[in-house]
Amino acid sequence: MKCLIIGGSGFIGSFLTKKLISENNEVVNFDLKDSTISEVDTIIGDINAIDDLDKIKLDFDIVYIFLLLHHHLYLVF
Repeated sequence: MKCLIIGGSGFIGSFLTKKLISENNEVVNFDLKDSTISEVDTIIGDINAIDDLDKIKLDFDIVYIFLLLHHHLYLVF
């Protein structure tokens, strides 16, 4: 399965990334910073910037969103 994780470089996102990779899923991370996990492709960008969102291709089977805005954690499944 091809998965996109928005906020995949953070604590929860990186844990999910490792889990998905261990289950042989293809994972792409979209975040402000690069992932420390070598098996994941990271798209560097800001969720608030339309131009950065255009970098994301729309060919994913599932999207996980773990992002922090204004010091509030939003988890969307």
